[in-house]
Amino acid sequence: MVTFPALHDFFDKTIPSCNALRLLHHGEEAFRPAYGKLGELRALLSKGTAFQALSATLPPHILSAVKNQLMVPPDHIYLALPPMMIPKTLVFHDNMQEAVDAAAYNDSCLPKQLQNQGIMKHYHSDMSAEYLQQTCDDFASVSGTCRIIHAMAGASTGLDIPGVMIVIQYGIPKNLSEALQHLWGLYLMMIETWALEVNLTEEHDDADDADKPYAITAPKKNSSKRDRTGCAALQYVQSKMCLREFFAKYFNDPTPTGSNFFSSLHYVTAKCCNRHPDSGFNLSTYFLGSMHSFNSASDRIDPSSTAPAKRKHN
Repeated sequence: MVTFPALHDFFDKTIPSCNALRLLHHGEEAFRPAYGKLGELRALLSKGTAFQALSATLPPHILSAVKNQLMVPPDHIYLALPPMMIPKTLVFHDNMQEAVDAAAYNDSCLPKQLQNQGIMKHYHSDMSAEYLQQTCDDFASVSGTCRIIHAMAGASTGLDIPGVMIVIQYGIPKNLSEALQHLWGLYLMMIETWALEVNLTEEHDDADDADKPYAITAPKKNSSKRDRTGCAALQYVQSKMCLREFFAKYFNDPTPTGSNFFSSLHYVTAKCCNRHPDSGFNLSTYFLGSMHSFNSASDRIDPSSTAPAKRKHN
C-alpha cells in the first residue's frame, strides 16, 4: 500500500502549479479529464495557499472556466507577454520631444504588467552617455528587455544593432539619403498627408542635386517642413514605381537585377515592396496588433505650419 501525506502538509511546502489550462474546457471530450476536476482540488486547499495556473492561450470562454473552477479573483489574473515576441523595432523621429512622447505613449499602450519595464525607450543626444550606452547594449542583446527604441533620425549613423526586424520613419525624412541610412529589415514610412499632395514640377527634378529642398531656394530659418523637405524624398513617396527601381534611379545604378548582390534591385526577402499589386504583400503580417489608418480632415497636417521650436540646452 502506498500512503500520501496529508494535503495540508504537502501544500504547506509546495505551490500547486497547473500548465496548459486550455485543457480545462474545450467544448468536446476532455483530453485530460482530471483537469476538469481541478476545482475540487482547489476547494481542499487551506485558505491563503498560493495556486499557480499557466497557459499561453486563454480566449474568453476558457478564461471564464478557469476563473470559475479555480475560484480566481479578477485582480489575480496576470498577463505576461515575453518581450522577445515583440519584433526588434526602431522608430525614427525628426523632433526630440516627439520621440520622448511617442515612447511614453506606446509604453502606456502595453498591458499594465509590462509598462515601465524598459520595453520601450527613447534615445537622443540630450540623454547621458551612460543611459545611451545602457539602452544600446540592452537593445542589441539577444536577451535584452528593450524591444522598441524611439530615436532621432541622426541616431541611424551611430546605432549598429543586429537583428532589427522593423524600421519606422515617423514623418517624411528631410532627404532621401537620410532615409537610406534606415533601411534595415521591414522599412515603413509614415508620412504627412501634404507630402502626397505637393505639386512637383520639372523644376523639382534636378539631376545635379536630387535632394535640394522643395522651396528650391535655401529655406529660411523658420520655414515649414514642406519647404525644407528634399525633392527626391517627395518624389519617392509620390512615385508609383517599384521602390527598388526608384533607388536604382536615385543611385544611377544600371546593374541588372540578380546579377550583383550590391545591386539596388537585389533583395533576399520574400517580398520586394508594396508597389507590386500581385505580390500578396500584406503589412499586417509584420505586426502583432490590428492596423489603423486615419483619413479624416482633422488628421491632416497644415503644410504651412512652421518648424517646431528647438529645445534649449542647459
